[in-house]
Amino acid sequence: MAKRIKAIQCPQCGSADQKQLKDDYYQCKNCGANYYLDNDDVNINVTHRVETPTQPQVSPKKALWATVIGVALFLLIFLLPQLFDSKSSLNTKSRFKGRAEINTTVKVNDKLYILVLTQTGMGDAPRDVYYEFLDPETEEVVKTEQLLNLNKISISSTDVKRFSDGKTYIVANDQRILVVDDKELKVTDVTDTMFQGDSLYTSGIVSADIYSLYGDAIKVMTSMGREYFYYPITKQSFATDKMYQYTSDDNTLTPNAKESIVYLFSERGSSSMQMDAAEEFKLLKVVYNDNVGGVQDKGYRARWDKDFRTGELDLKLYVKRMISYSDLTPGRVYFNPEILYYNDDYVFICITTNASKESGLVLQCLDAKNGDLLWSKAVETKNDRYQYFYKDALFAGDKFMMTLDNTKYVLLDNKGNIIKYFNLYGTNDW
Repeated sequence: MAKRIKAIQCPQCGSADQKQLKDDYYQCKNCGANYYLDNDDVNINVTHRVETPTQPQVSPKKALWATVIGVALFLLIFLLPQLFDSKSSLNTKSRFKGRAEINTTVKVNDKLYILVLTQTGMGDAPRDVYYEFLDPETEEVVKTEQLLNLNKISISSTDVKRFSDGKTYIVANDQRILVVDDKELKVTDVTDTMFQGDSLYTSGIVSADIYSLYGDAIKVMTSMGREYFYYPITKQSFATDKMYQYTSDDNTLTPNAKESIVYLFSERGSSSMQMDAAEEFKLLKVVYNDNVGGVQDKGYRARWDKDFRTGELDLKLYVKRMISYSDLTPGRVYFNPEILYYNDDYVFICITTNASKESGLVLQCLDAKNGDLLWSKAVETKNDRYQYFYKDALFAGDKFMMTLDNTKYVLLDNKGNIIKYFNLYGTNDW
C-alpha cells in the first residue's frame, strides 16, 4: 500500500522541526519527544522520555558535617532553655523529687542534716516546691514534703539564717517566711501566723528579708508601706529609726539578756600597715551581755590601729556591751584564719599553711575553754576550695560538717577523721 504524504507535527509540542531516526521513527528537535508513524494511517505513537537530572555526589566528610550541624541545631532548639533554667545543669543525677535550688546544713535533735528546697518543672509555668532532708551519713533523702504556698522558688530572692534559738529561718521569694524545726524534720510556713495579734501588721505584709547585722531580725514591709524590723524570738518590732537608736546604746538590754561569749580573730586596721601573722591574727575570747534573739549590733570586730605619735599598735574591740576579753591561744601563729563554728565546748577554725591565701587549707578544732588544739586536719588538695570554705559549718552529736562549695560537703568525726566527701547530687564529680 502506498504511503500518503502528510505534514508531520510533534504530538507533544506541535513543532514541525523533526529529525528522522529511522524508517517511520522521528525525534522532535524542539522538545526531544520520540514518535513513530503507523503505516497507512494518521496515528502517531509517541515515546516521551523525561530526562532525570543527575544528583551531585556528596562526600562522606560533608555528610558527617551535615549530621553534626543537624544534631547541634536540635540541641539548641530543645535543650538550650533548660541550660538557662536555674541550676538545671547540676541536676544530672539528682536524688531529689525536684531540681535542687537551695541547700543548707541544719541540726535536728542533735543530728546533722542537709535541708534542700527543690522544685519541679521549668520556665514560667507554675511548679511544685518541696522541702527535703538528706542524711549525710547514708546520703539518703529521709523526708520529702510539698510546700503548698509556693509555686516557684527563686534563689536570688531567698535568704537563709540560723537564729540563736537553734532554728533555721528561710524567707523565700522575699515573701514567705519558713521555719525549720530543731526537734523534728519539719519546715513550717509561718507567714500567716507569725504576726497574729500584732496591730502593726494587721494590713498584711508584702515583702520580707532576713536582716543579719542587728541580730535575729526579719525586715518586713506592710501593705501600708511601713517598714519594721521584727524579732521573732523576742516578738519585738522596731521602726527603722528606733532600731538604729536602740542599737547605738551599749546599755539597752532585753529582759532575757544573758552573759555570752563570742570568738573572733583580730585584723589589721589598714592594708598599708606592716604586720606579720604573729602580730595580726589573735584568737580572742570576748565576754559580753547578749540580747538573746533581740536587737543588737552584730558587727563584732577586733582591729589593730597604730598610734602615729608613738608608733605603738593598739587593739580596739568593737563589741557592744563588752565585759572582758582575752587571747585564747597566746603565742600561736595563724595564717588567713577564719572561725567556722563555735559552741560551749569547741571552736572550729580554718587556716592556710602559709601567708598565701592560695596555699593548702587546714581544719582545726580547739578547746573553747583553754584554747588547746584538739586536732588538726589538712584538706585534700582536690577539695581545697578556699573561696567557698566558710559556709554552713555545723556540729552535732559527735560529727562536724561543712560545705566545700555550693554542692559539695565534708563530714568529720570529733577526732578530726574525715568520714567522707560527698556531692549533694549523688555524683562523683570532684
